[in-house]
Amino acid sequence: LDPSFTQRHSYFDSADDLRGYAEFVSDDDLRPAMTGVFIGNKDGAGYVCATNGHYLKYDNTTVLPDAPDIILPANVVKSLPKDWQGRIDVDDDNKLAFLLIDVDGYKTSITFQTIDEKFPEFLNVIPLDNDRAVCIDVAAAMKALKIAETVNHLSQFAFLTIGNDLHLQAENVDTGKRFLSRSIGQNYNVN
Repeated sequence: LDPSFTQRHSYFDSADDLRGYAEFVSDDDLRPAMTGVFIGNKDGAGYVCATNGHYLKYDNTTVLPDAPDIILPANVVKSLPKDWQGRIDVDDDNKLAFLLIDVDGYKTSITFQTIDEKFPEFLNVIPLDNDRAVCIDVAAAMKALKIAETVNHLSQFAFLTIGNDLHLQAENVDTGKRFLSRSIGQNYNVN
């Protein structure tokens, strides 16, 4: 191991644990923190997270309690071998990361620069006391999407609850034309 990488950071059982986050990162260079995958501690728990500002994927992961927050560049995450197991160490300045990779007993490493930015406070947008659940009829939702997209040429979509029914609402921002689907599911209390 490279002796300059003194801080053990996190452990992963497979590359799929990280590679699945790459599709959620932003490609907007004006928001560099969101162009990578966050790994760190928030509110006493270890997290891995990626977001492009519209979609967010996060989960708990094994991050050592005193490990610094880091952001891995998306190109590094995408290049990890499929059957990877390993750990991430960081240097004292948190500017460089060192991935120790073990693929079926063959060990190698990757050294790369982390993204030196502050990752958005993603836990602030995740409702912790949500007592509602949604059951979606996938066939009805796909039919509504197809109608909105092909017939009405609508490009922005959102879910809308009317009573306990879930609907798809779509809008063409250029023309102002709107579409509201029939019910595509139910929204209900889980308690």
